[in-house]
Amino acid sequence: MAKNRPQRNNNPLNIKVSSFTRKKYINTGLATVEPEGTFLRFNSLETGWQAARELLTGSTYRNLTTEEAMRRWSDGDYGAEAVPDFDSHTKIKGLTPEEISSLIDAMAKREGFYDEDKNGDKDGEDKDGEDKDGEDKDGEDKDGEDKDGEDKDGEDKDGEDGGDGGGSGSGSGG
Repeated sequence: MAKNRPQRNNNPLNIKVSSFTRKKYINTGLATVEPEGTFLRFNSLETGWQAARELLTGSTYRNLTTEEAMRRWSDGDYGAEAVPDFDSHTKIKGLTPEEISSLIDAMAKREGFYDEDKNGDKDGEDKDGEDKDGEDKDGEDKDGEDKDGEDKDGEDKDGEDGGDGGGSGSGSGG
């Protein structure tokens, strides 16, 4: 069965390769670089979901509102309209673990993770790798670095100051 890019890469939010993500995920053996060279290919879907959670709740995103965070992650392609049940002014750090999971799930949908594959089949798995059941992945709110790799030294994920790689920017993921 052919899969779309986020499915092939076990990377539901299309986390891009950068100096930060290379250090955190590639150099530690948790991911490789996809053949196209843009996105990470995680060793497991669980690791891809965990990385998304760590990065979204990390230093660059946690003080942003859901609207700001989603716009930044997607390079302006989508915002809080992807999760209409959320107050777009709520900061990421103010969300419960269950709300973070819902937000990540909505972002994965916009990044194309749940899109039909090339055979027209739906990917019926949720972030646990099980059929949708509405349960939170792990119930924890992990603190990790931000998705674009901007950590305490101000270096963005591409190894340069400024800019933001975000997700795919297309919302299609493939």
